[in-house]
Amino acid sequence: MIHYRLAQREDAAIVQQLLQQLAASLGEADIYRGSEVALERHGFGEDPCFEVLLAHLEGRPVGLCLYFREFSTWRGEPGVYVQDLYVDPDLRGQSVGRSLLHRVASRSALLWHCHYLRLSVHDNNHDARFFYQRLGLVSDSDTDIMKLTGAAFENLADMS
Repeated sequence: MIHYRLAQREDAAIVQQLLQQLAASLGEADIYRGSEVALERHGFGEDPCFEVLLAHLEGRPVGLCLYFREFSTWRGEPGVYVQDLYVDPDLRGQSVGRSLLHRVASRSALLWHCHYLRLSVHDNNHDARFFYQRLGLVSDSDTDIMKLTGAAFENLADMS
């Protein structure tokens, strides 16, 4: 039986391990830069940036959902953004991913009064895209995710 629970500070190594497995499954292990230290600092400190829901089977970690709250000015309401969803390949198709998302949606609706869930899908992850569509998620063709990183971000942040 799969057991679900919120990750705690002492779970940072497990979260890191599962995120590394996610990166490897996407063929991006070489560009993953997360660390256990960063997870501890930013997820389990005084002002956590995110929460993580873990799935365990017989004491073994088999999945995670890392998420955080957000607010939509267009909708005028809070929502939840799923940054990472990972299920061990041997357990895919057994409702672990669906259960993780269900629990995140329920928790965020109750605690943060969220009314929607957003996430992004890698272009080459066709299985995930199909899975999300089966759950009722739709592509938001009105938006294009853009990012600012590295020196460009530092230059913008240092506007003195």
